[in-house]
Amino acid sequence: MELCQIPFERKRELELSGWLQSFIGVERFTPGLDRIRDVFSPFNLYFKERKIPVVIVGGTNGKGETVYTVGHWLSSMGKSVAVWSSPHVLSIRERFYFSKHASSYEELELNFKQSFTELKVKLSYYEFLFFNFLKMAQNRDVDVLILEVGLGGRFDTVNLLDPSVSAITSISRDHEEILGRGYRKILFEKLGISRPDISVITAFELCYCRTLAKKYLNDLGAIHLDLFDAKILKQSDGFRTRNRVVAREIYNCLAKSLDISSFDFVDDKFCSFKGRFEIVNVNGIEYHFASAHNIDGLRKMAKELLDKDYYFDSVLFSFSDRPQKELAQFVNIMKEWKINGNIKSMQIVPFSHSRAPSVDKVKSLSLPEIPFCEFKEIAKIAKMGTANIKKVFITGSYYFLGEVQKLLVNEFNAKL
Repeated sequence: MELCQIPFERKRELELSGWLQSFIGVERFTPGLDRIRDVFSPFNLYFKERKIPVVIVGGTNGKGETVYTVGHWLSSMGKSVAVWSSPHVLSIRERFYFSKHASSYEELELNFKQSFTELKVKLSYYEFLFFNFLKMAQNRDVDVLILEVGLGGRFDTVNLLDPSVSAITSISRDHEEILGRGYRKILFEKLGISRPDISVITAFELCYCRTLAKKYLNDLGAIHLDLFDAKILKQSDGFRTRNRVVAREIYNCLAKSLDISSFDFVDDKFCSFKGRFEIVNVNGIEYHFASAHNIDGLRKMAKELLDKDYYFDSVLFSFSDRPQKELAQFVNIMKEWKINGNIKSMQIVPFSHSRAPSVDKVKSLSLPEIPFCEFKEIAKIAKMGTANIKKVFITGSYYFLGEVQKLLVNEFNAKL
């Protein structure tokens, strides 16, 4: 599934990002849907009247890979698919995936400027981009919309559309300063994407969360499929297998309305998506990019890579800014992977971004097993080629992955 069929252009990307920051602002969480409900209600009516299925996928981890997998399978069946995801790794165009007509820089710029002129309500960065995604989906006459929740669920802008199918891939303790402290509050925020008489697929490994979800969805009158209670998933399944099983159940829910055949198996061929086990070759080195932006996600990723005994010559990582104690937990998980895994070297790296921790903070997190590495050293590693390094794993924050990819584009004209 080529998420960006048009090559990355640094100059155009900077121009587009600069325009958005100047006229819309930077991306930050903006609560409250009532002020924008009237802006998005015509889209909801449009897709309902034309019986175009809308899929909404939430969850702490795994929702991005899940929406891409569903989109990939439906595209392979010849369906015109629109996939909304966030955040982007390298290019803003990643948020605007259309299977039959790629979104160009020119099209985005034209749509942005028209929308800015026409809109009577001030939208946040995220809301503005989603508004333009829906406009473009209308113009493309799509067969299905697949939407990834940005944060939480109940108050996310995608929830202004009524889903035909909802799915929640996982529950972990992340963004608690916004969603609330503890599993219960986080769970109910994410369950907000459910509707009466609509299929809701969940994959919660904790019995506590499954019990709460079962009662909530039963009281709501939703058609609930608990993948663990139904014995479709088991605790030993890796997180990528879980994502694919959720994707399969979404696909099967859509099969009848889209006139395609359902299927009851999941093969071992995992796809490579942007920032989600994405593999690129640059200057003879194979780079693996996999985001892990919270403790549970990192722990599950490290376990899966350990279980499968993956070898890497170099592992480079960094995270978005968080309290020191939480960042130290991230580093300890990486340390355990380094000690027990098949890894030649592992380093923690600072990076330049508004959401990055300070260089001094990153330095303070380094350990004997995980030394500090300046960001500019990544270019030197890349120049070494296959003589010393063949496989490099890049993980942590999406923003870190994006900065590394920009470096590879700028220094080596990498095709990303």
